Amino acid sequence: MILYEESIVKLNKLIIEFLDEVSSVVFNHENTLGEEFVLFRLKNMMYIELFALNKRLNLKDSGHVLFEEVVEPIFNELENTAFYMQYKLQDLRDTYKSVSDLYKKDPYKKY
Repeated sequence: MILYEESIVKLNKLIIEFLDEVSSVVFNHENTLGEEFVLFRLKNMMYIELFALNKRLNLKDSGHVLFEEVVEPIFNELENTAFYMQYKLQDLRDTYKSVSDLYKKDPYKKY
């Protein structure tokens, strides 16, 4: 449980840093193509995750954006881009996966 909660704090920090860095990039989704649009999608997913992480004080009931089905495919699309290194997405990805994996274990897993 402590490892999960420590991972939540680290994920919060990494998401906030990521959002701060990409906020300087103007995203007009109607005029954005390719890799920039994928980064736009990741930015939105991270914002939603940050909201979910901080919405409730009770972490057991907070939930997460689905990693394997939603966020991992976005990371996969960005993996071979300049954005992946520039925004340190590997660390964000690893931490997100760790939180997702820990959330599936007791006392948080759903029956």
